[in-house]
Amino acid sequence: MTLGFRPYTEQDYEAVMALELRPLEIREGWAVSGMNYLDTLALSISLSQPQDLWVSTVGSEVSGIFGITIFEEGEMGVPWFVSNTKTFATRTNQKFFLRNSRNFIQWMEYRCSYMVNIISLENTKSIRWLRWLGFEIDESKAFTYDRDPKLKFVFMRREHGKGGETGCRKSQ
Repeated sequence: MTLGFRPYTEQDYEAVMALELRPLEIREGWAVSGMNYLDTLALSISLSQPQDLWVSTVGSEVSGIFGITIFEEGEMGVPWFVSNTKTFATRTNQKFFLRNSRNFIQWMEYRCSYMVNIISLENTKSIRWLRWLGFEIDESKAFTYDRDPKLKFVFMRREHGKGGETGCRKSQ
């Protein structure tokens, strides 16, 4: 089945909450938030504007969700993404994801001046992908959370909007 993307709708909520996420994503969510992954996911959805949420699909089935949560009156955006293993099950899906992920980063850049989040050092494929997208990741500044001291995290950051308009561009 082929990977696709489409805007998130409220009708997707049940399918998103039923996703069998990859184990590392569940562990990362717990370490960072102290909440189970369903509560963390529900919070991420509720803090994001509807136009900033997208789902990945494999065939007609929801396989993931991603978005950006805007803070600081539009200056800072926190991009996030979770999925099940079907999203990346085939080489075709992996290539499609890579080709299209830059378009979504451009959309996110339109929404805020800079983006930040944290990621586990164990998530090596995602770190490589984020660097490819232009995020700065300084592995020398790794830190842990008491809830899971074996899981080391680093900040990721991407600046943009230099020399032009910055800040959140409100959707019409």
